[in-house]
Amino acid sequence: MSLVLLALLAARAGDPSEDDWGNDDSIGFPSSTPSSDEDDWGEGDDGWGDDDAIGFPSDSSAPAPPPTRESPIRLGGTVVSTDVMWLQRLKDEPYASSRKSFDPHLRIVEDKLRVEVSLHFEADARYLAEGEDLDDATWEVYAYQAAPRLLFADVEVRPGLVVSAGRQIVSWGEGVVLSPLDVINPADQRDPGLGDPDDFKLPILMGRVDGRIGDHELDAIVVPEAFFGYVPNPTGPYGALDDLLAEANIPPEMLEPYTIRYQHGQRGTDPRNFEVYGRWRYFGRGFDLGLYAASLLDDAGLIVFQDVSDGLGTNENVDIVLDHRRFTLLGHSGTALPHEDLLVRWELTAELDRWFTTYESTPAPTFGEAQASMARGMIGLQYNGLPRTTIDLEATKGLFFERPRGLTFDVDTEIFALRVTHDELRERLEMTVLAMLLGADLLYGGAVRAEVNYEVADGLRAGLGVVLTYPGDERGPLYGLDEHHRAFARARYEF
Repeated sequence: MSLVLLALLAARAGDPSEDDWGNDDSIGFPSSTPSSDEDDWGEGDDGWGDDDAIGFPSDSSAPAPPPTRESPIRLGGTVVSTDVMWLQRLKDEPYASSRKSFDPHLRIVEDKLRVEVSLHFEADARYLAEGEDLDDATWEVYAYQAAPRLLFADVEVRPGLVVSAGRQIVSWGEGVVLSPLDVINPADQRDPGLGDPDDFKLPILMGRVDGRIGDHELDAIVVPEAFFGYVPNPTGPYGALDDLLAEANIPPEMLEPYTIRYQHGQRGTDPRNFEVYGRWRYFGRGFDLGLYAASLLDDAGLIVFQDVSDGLGTNENVDIVLDHRRFTLLGHSGTALPHEDLLVRWELTAELDRWFTTYESTPAPTFGEAQASMARGMIGLQYNGLPRTTIDLEATKGLFFERPRGLTFDVDTEIFALRVTHDELRERLEMTVLAMLLGADLLYGGAVRAEVNYEVADGLRAGLGVVLTYPGDERGPLYGLDEHHRAFARARYEF
């Protein structure tokens, strides 16, 4: 959808899976933690063992306490409160959202088996208070939600071979903010730029086999569920329908008696909609390489709106169908560490026979379709040479093999993203600035997100931030967000 990139900005920025510098280093460096074989405090070297040199009885002569076994069952959860205000509508409509969510989870870790079950409950006080004043589509998307989240089990069949099944999240690619390869999981796009990074990606039903031999890893995934996440409804606070009507000189009042909503053309577990993903990765000394292949359904979908006139004449509901057609994705990714403070990331994709929505505003708004293949590349630099500061700079650009006519916007335009993160007070205080520019000449606008988060106590974090959007002069990914500057306050408690 036209709002995907701004939502992606918040999600990828907070995704820790691509920035893990811990013991399982993604670019193949050994852990800095010494092994027990290298420990200088070996047995019997210090003279304080059983054979005490000055004749005192050893403490080990007392009976050892029975070992305690940690319970394999762990209960916990997350509570999040997010309050948002419109910066450009403080007098007329100050409150944009007041969402509260609760995600309890159950984890079982027993030998080679791991099970995770979590649920998601949320309600937005602002939309609940409006009640009957809202159209049905806005109520369904924003008022409240109750749904399963993670629900999977995995088992280590043999050393290096793990099989899993259920609703889970898998990250592909190397990009931090921009990643053409991260296509497996759908996203929550209802509040572009505001989504909690920890909850932006949505789990999807899949079966997965992950095997590792030496420095090589093979990953195969089958997704039998056609699920495409959550998108803003057309006439909601982040919908672009009013702007499209204005562009075609059609008064928005014409649609006021009707409920307009998106409907997905593919749903459920029809075998015709199964998606297949495969990945090979090599973990070298100072670099990683990956090859990817997938047959998948397009998350954005084609807009099918040809029957509007009939719908307006006979029904109270008008459905805009999103037709998620299949295409083939081939890809390559890599990382390299040419200097101890500099990490280079890259991705290359070929999107073969992908369908794109076309649009004409005159003499009447008309949506069409076109099929084309394109290549897309991403290059990213991560610099860690400043104290307690990480700087990520990424750029992506598409190139059509044969460019179709009448695209809704230039999906191949260049995009630049910058993320700067700085922490203080022993990492309890974190400051982050994200910026995205669409087009070298800013023809399609840009967005900025700045926030400060503080760890008030163990498990409790509080933050303040702003999201500023500049749609630009042409129809693009930020279309319709010209009066959507927002300030937000968020508290997150994990127990």
